[in-house]
Amino acid sequence: MIKNWKIHALAIAAITIVIYLLYAILRPEPVETSASTSDSVNNIQIISASWGLECNRYLENAIKRANQQRAKLAPDQQKSFPIPKEMTKNNALPSLKKLCGGRDVCSFRADEETVGVTTYKGCGGGLELSYRCFTIDRLHKLAVKSGKNVTLDCRPKTP
Repeated sequence: MIKNWKIHALAIAAITIVIYLLYAILRPEPVETSASTSDSVNNIQIISASWGLECNRYLENAIKRANQQRAKLAPDQQKSFPIPKEMTKNNALPSLKKLCGGRDVCSFRADEETVGVTTYKGCGGGLELSYRCFTIDRLHKLAVKSGKNVTLDCRPKTP
């Protein structure tokens, strides 16, 4: 029984040595990263950006009233009477991707001019934003009222 145990131990040791030697020979060379490469890894990736979604709850009544007013008009006049449209999700995504996408830090003011979306008169607007700093990063979410300053920072944090 003891003799058998020694053979198994020698076989396991031999297999371990062979695996170690193969790894040492076939191991890939480490890739050197330059400063510009590492900077490009941590960049802002805008996932979603919506402006003025809170206005939709107020627009429901406005749309009903507009449809009632429009129905009272002659058919040729109905086309000139505007009906408000609901704010859509990700309506600010293209402009914020252009503004901040690929940068490591981005600061801007949350307003209609910056996000490129106009809300209806009397509705203040607000920004709901989510972004990542790299592909497998957690999702960062922000909800900002109109007129507030926003800074997205994906620079590596130093301890």
